[in-house]
Amino acid sequence: MSLQATDNIIGTFLSTEAKEATNESILPPKIIGVRLHGQLSGWTTPKGNNISALFPFTDQTFNYLCTTGQRSLAYAASAIADVYLQPDQGAIYDNLIEVQLNDIQPYIHGPFTASRLTRLNKLKDTVLDEEWPDELSAISISITDKNMLSRVIRIAKQARQRGLQVKIPFRMFINDRIISNNGDRALLVYLFESVGAQIVSQPSKMDGHGVSKDVNDFKWISVLATSCANVFDEELRYMDNPNSHAFVASPEIVMVMAFAGKLSFNPAHDRIVGRDEVPIPS
Repeated sequence: MSLQATDNIIGTFLSTEAKEATNESILPPKIIGVRLHGQLSGWTTPKGNNISALFPFTDQTFNYLCTTGQRSLAYAASAIADVYLQPDQGAIYDNLIEVQLNDIQPYIHGPFTASRLTRLNKLKDTVLDEEWPDELSAISISITDKNMLSRVIRIAKQARQRGLQVKIPFRMFINDRIISNNGDRALLVYLFESVGAQIVSQPSKMDGHGVSKDVNDFKWISVLATSCANVFDEELRYMDNPNSHAFVASPEIVMVMAFAGKLSFNPAHDRIVGRDEVPIPS
C-alpha cells in the first residue's frame, strides 16, 4: 500500500506514525457530569442552546420547548424520554461539577477583550473607577433563537406601552429561521421600530449611523452588543476608532440599556420612568 493511500485511509493525524512505523494510541475523552442546583433568577439568563452537552428530559424541559415554539419537538422527546433521555443509573464520571444556579450573577464582557468580565452589580462602580465612557454611542443585538427573542419582546412591549424610545443608535438583526411567518415578522418589525430600533437584514458592523462626527477624532466612546463578533474583531472597531470601548451582554440587558443610554445602568436596581410614571423594567 502506498503512503498516499495510507494517508487517505487512516487520516492525517496518524499518517506520520504509520510512515515511521511507530505505535500511536489515543486516549478516550473524559466524561464530565454537571449537576445543577436551584434556579436562575433576575437578569441572569442562559446563553442559548448548547451543542456540546446532553441534558436529561424533565417537565421543565418540556415546558421550555413548548413556550419557545418547539411543541412538536417537546412531544417527540417526551415519547422516548423514559428510555433515552434520563441519566444513566450508576454512571461514573471522570469529573462531577456542582453548580449553584442561585449564586450565578450576570456579567458584562469587555472592553477591548471578551476575557475581561465585570459583574452587573459591580459595573456602575467599575465604570467610575476605570473612567470608562458612561454614555453609550451605539447598540447592536443579534437574535438567533426564539428564547432570546421572547425576552427582548417583553422589554420592547413595556417600553412602547410607556412611550419610551431608545436613546442611542440601535440595530437589531433577527435570524429568518426563527420567524417563518411573514405576518409575524412584520409585527415584530413594527414593535421594535416603534421604540426606535433599526431592523437590519444581516449582522453588520456598527458604523456610527446617527452619531456625532467628533467620534472620528478618536473620542472615547462605549458600544454594547450581544455578539463578540460584532465588537471585538479588530476589523470591526467602531468607526475605526481605537478608543472605542466595546462591551458584550445578554440580549435583555442590551435591550434595556438602549432605553437608559448609559453603561452604568443596572436594571436590577435602576428604573426608567415612562409617560405613565410607571418604571421599567418591572
